[in-house]
Amino acid sequence: MAFSVSLDSFSVGLSLGITGFQTVMAIVMFGFVSMGLTLSGLLLGRKARSVLGVYSEMLGGSILCAFGLYFIFG
Repeated sequence: MAFSVSLDSFSVGLSLGITGFQTVMAIVMFGFVSMGLTLSGLLLGRKARSVLGVYSEMLGGSILCAFGLYFIFG
């Protein structure tokens, strides 16, 4: 999963570099968006764990598998 995210970021960075986007602005933008989405995911995951209990691990694994299948076949 980390590789696919990094590859996605690489392709976006390459596109921004070709178009002449400012490097510092791109780094700051990527950092803040990544931080915000990671924080949102952590908070949502904690909420899901408290609601779903023991089934939360199965849900998390299923979501990761679904993303993997989507990246492979989608």
